[in-house]
Amino acid sequence: MFTPLEVRTRAVSTAAALMLLGHEPIEIRAMPDGPALIRFAPSAETDLRRLLAARQRIEALTTAAK
Repeated sequence: MFTPLEVRTRAVSTAAALMLLGHEPIEIRAMPDGPALIRFAPSAETDLRRLLAARQRIEALTTAAK
């Protein structure tokens, strides 16, 4: 068995989507090299995967529409 890993993102849009789905950040850490690192509990992983799949699908649909 493995220990679930926390979800990390630097994308504000991803963090906002996770918050809309009911997840609260457990830490926001300023980074010297760019955007802040936003950490969520491991319970956000399933919703993150769904969000990334949806983003990939809409990108493919918009590319096909050109």
